[in-house]
Parts: sequence; C-alpha cells; structure tokens
Amino acid sequence: MAESALEKAHHFATDPRLVGPLTAALTRAAVNIANEDPTTDHHAERARMAIEIIENPNLYVQRFAWAVSTNETVVNAWADGDRDQAFSDLQFVTNGVFNAVAGIVSEEAPEPEA
Repeated sequence: MAESALEKAHHFATDPRLVGPLTAALTRAAVNIANEDPTTDHHAERARMAIEIIENPNLYVQRFAWAVSTNETVVNAWADGDRDQAFSDLQFVTNGVFNAVAGIVSEEAPEPEA
C-alpha cells in the first residue's frame, strides 16, 4: 500500500538525514533576513527570530522541518529518493515558511470571528 501524503510528510519531517541540509538552508535564510532592508514588512519580528536562529539553529530545525513538510514537491522528491531535487527546493521552501514559523500572519488574512 502506498504511503499517504501525511505519512510522507511525517517521514520527511522526522528523517535524521534532513537535519544537516535543513540547518544550512535555515541559517542561510536567517542571515539574509538579518541583513534585509529594515523597512521590509515585519522586519523586526523576522530579524528577532533570525538572530535566534543564527545563535542556535538547532532550536528551530524541527519547527522548520514540520513547516517545510507541508510542501508536497519537496516531500515527494525526498520520498522518491531524489535528494538533488529535494535539496534544490529546500532553500526556496524554507524561505517561504519563515514568516509562518515566526508567527507573522499575512495582512490579508481574515480576522477570526468572535
């Protein structure tokens, strides 16, 4: 029986072989954010977490592993054993989930109903 998308995501996020490449992608994203233009939307929040990541990326690797596991392209490449493709997309996806992990919600997000 084939694995479900959720099973693949779980195996991806908990695979110890992911730690090294994800730590590198996460640290690269953090350095870029720490150096971004201070007028960038949500820069203060992003920079605060970026500095924490630079100081100790291990505190954030698991959070990002689960966030990245929501991207089926990366997860499917990883599950298929295509590490080159997975690594190719890993930086892009890590950059893309940074705000979500930092707790930054898009301005367009609707307010929850009371």
